[in-house]
Formats: sequence, structure tokens, C-alpha cells
Amino acid sequence: MFLKKIACGLLCAAMLVAAGCGGVGTQTGGDKAYLQLTDAAGRQVSLAKKPERVVSLSPSYLSMIEAVGGTVVGRASSKVGKIPESMKSVPEVGMVYNINMEALVGLKPDLVLASKNQHDKFIPMLQSNKINVVEFDTQTFEDVKGTIKTLGDIYGTQDKAQKENELLDKQVAAVTGKLPKEKKRIVIMHATASAV
Repeated sequence: MFLKKIACGLLCAAMLVAAGCGGVGTQTGGDKAYLQLTDAAGRQVSLAKKPERVVSLSPSYLSMIEAVGGTVVGRASSKVGKIPESMKSVPEVGMVYNINMEALVGLKPDLVLASKNQHDKFIPMLQSNKINVVEFDTQTFEDVKGTIKTLGDIYGTQDKAQKENELLDKQVAAVTGKLPKEKKRIVIMHATASAV
């Protein structure tokens, strides 16, 4: 009986400690978070519930968001890249490199999608306003597929994300399948006025 009381006391103490350890973007208490992930910047992000008001700071994410069935309530402006038709009327929060934080915070987002390195300077301001941020790094084909998978997890549309990645694989295979099978040896020569 004595051992049961000690065990019960230790369990209660452990629960109290765990409840007091929540950080920025994490849910405290006994309820399980909707999603926990590690973003491209190595930050642990915990979403207490499914995001309903998402803002994308990079226009290149918009087509991926649309592909997984997601929506945004705000987006960055850009002179390059194609904006999906369904997102052209979405409020803008400034240019990609010059985000208007007042406009962004005014949209009351529960999640901001940012580009690693490009938007690092905005992270402390967003966190101080208790806005969750997920940073992506889409430099390679595998990075793009990883971003699509994560977006599917965020929006709860994992099946659509998987189908989109399968489609991308087929499109790449269709192109690479047409490449010559034999390997070629290539020499690159740099010529100047005095030498080669």
C-alpha cells in the first residue's frame, strides 16, 4: 500500500512538471497536439489544432498548398511565379523580401509558412505574437516532395499529398526515361585572350 502511494505521488509530480514545460507554439496540459514536426530550420513545432488561418510568405508554396487541398488567408506578393487562380484575390502581406508585419499580424493567422534563410528575421516577431511558424527549404526535388508531404500533414490531407508526390515521380520518370542510356564524357573549356 505504501509503495502504491509513493508511485501515485511520483506520477502526479511528473504530470505537473510536464504540464509546465510548454514552449512557444506548444500546447500545455493533457490534451494531445494535432501535429508535431521538425521544420527545415531544425525547430520543433507543435500545432495544438488543425490550422484554419494560414499565411504563406512564399508564392512558390501556393501551388503545392492547392495541390493538397489547402487554403490560405494571406500571401506574399511576387513579380515572378504563377499564383493559382483560386488564390489571386487573397489579401497580400507585402513582397517576399519585404513582409508587412502589421498586415500579416492583422490577418490573425494561426500558422505562417516561411522560407528558411529568406524569412528568418521575421521568426522572433511572429513568435512574440504567439503565431506558429513552419520553415521550408525547397532547393531539391526531394525537398519539394518533403514540403508537399508536410503540407498534407498540416492540412490533414495526407492522401492528396501522396497522390501529388506520386504524380511528380511519374512526370520526372517520363522525362528521365527519354535521356540517352550511354554516358558521355564532357570537357568544359574556359578560353581567354591569352590562354585556354
